Amino acid sequence: MKAAFILLIMVTTLSSCYTFKMDIGKGAPKTNTETVHKKKWYLLWGLSSLNTVDAKKMAKGAKDYTIKSQVNVLDILIGLPTLYFLRSQTVSVKKQFIPKVAKPKVPLVIKKTKTLLTIDTTKHSNGK
Repeated sequence: MKAAFILLIMVTTLSSCYTFKMDIGKGAPKTNTETVHKKKWYLLWGLSSLNTVDAKKMAKGAKDYTIKSQVNVLDILIGLPTLYFLRSQTVSVKKQFIPKVAKPKVPLVIKKTKTLLTIDTTKHSNGK
């Protein structure tokens, strides 16, 4: 019983946060950026992957972006109840923000019309 308690304490206190960061191309710019986050899930203390997270797809065709893969406090808290039998990792992709332009639902139709311009040629008096 004492060994199981020591093992539990070791597993919960020896796990830590870590971050791995990699720049693709020139990396993400300093300003005007957007970040996309996804969770990577593992079974058997990280030996078996449950899903695939593709950073290139998350970047959506950007040539310059930054990938950050980390185990943060939330990931540690997720793994704690299962003694890290099931654990997660957060993958973030930071790239330049490109605003989406809303397309109209109905196409705009501009009709050319002829407008008749009439000029009043009569002289008006100011009452003098």
